[in-house]
Amino acid sequence: MASILLVDDDPHFLWLVGELLQQDGFAVICAPNAVEAIPLLRREPPDLVVSDGMMPGMDGYQFVHLLRTDLGCARLPVILLSARVHPHDRALGLSAGADVYLSKPFEPSELIAAIHDLLASSPIQKSLGGINAQDQHAGP
Repeated sequence: MASILLVDDDPHFLWLVGELLQQDGFAVICAPNAVEAIPLLRREPPDLVVSDGMMPGMDGYQFVHLLRTDLGCARLPVILLSARVHPHDRALGLSAGADVYLSKPFEPSELIAAIHDLLASSPIQKSLGGINAQDQHAGP
């Protein structure tokens, strides 16, 4: 079972997206902000990170940059979610190191598809032999 670290300062959003991911067969670890996510990453590295872009303190853009540069998570797949919809914001998220940038609100199926695509192509998953067949999403 692939694990996902979900980082968002909105507890309702954490619960909703966490439930969605669990229903799709993922183990979900939740953090209410980027600062609290860092020790979780070190303690139990996930297979993928989904982070909000706009959070107090360290925002998602800074968090992704930190993952890529200082935390040794250069190969960890990252999805950045943000209410910022301007193409410039998308470019900033991708240049910070996000693999996928989704604008809020998003379709749940779009997030699930992005997660499955990233996990299937992740160098980490490939080195482990890929996701187990029973963990793969069969699709609607």
